[in-house]
Amino acid sequence: MTDQDRARERLEEYQRAVRDTKYCRQRIETLREQMTSCTHAVGATTGGWTGDCVTETIEGRKEAGKPKPTPSDVSVPVLHIPRVRPGTRDYKSGEKHLVALLDQVVEYERRIERNAELCRTIEAEIDAYCEPEHALLLKYRYIQGMTYGAISRALNFSVRHAQRLHDDALNVFTDNLHKTNG
Repeated sequence: MTDQDRARERLEEYQRAVRDTKYCRQRIETLREQMTSCTHAVGATTGGWTGDCVTETIEGRKEAGKPKPTPSDVSVPVLHIPRVRPGTRDYKSGEKHLVALLDQVVEYERRIERNAELCRTIEAEIDAYCEPEHALLLKYRYIQGMTYGAISRALNFSVRHAQRLHDDALNVFTDNLHKTNG
């Protein structure tokens, strides 16, 4: 693999990170839906957990001169884990499953943060290693995923000139990336 291939691979990591972030966000949404679903039990072994929701009314602040706090207009559905039925093998399985779902959400959020850090690093490398015109072209190509035709229209160049400029920008990026990574 040549240095230019490594540089191209480095720039293409940005799009992979963006796709992985999108996937993680979809998974988090699905997991949160599972955690708050009121229509079915979560998990195969629920230990008597029905997955029912109880609507909790949030109490407002106690105001001076009033005997009790006024309930607010906000009602939040909260998963309800009922009392254990006698004879259940694992009376904590519903709670364990909920904790496992939360752990998955946390792991996906960590992946999103790592992807965001990688994207910031790649953008900073492009800005540091290239002239503004080259940096703009590399960002169009590798960050926004534009084709040479779209780049040429955006920069008001011919397609061939955009390709040549891309080759120059990639060479400059490769040289500077190779120098810093030695």
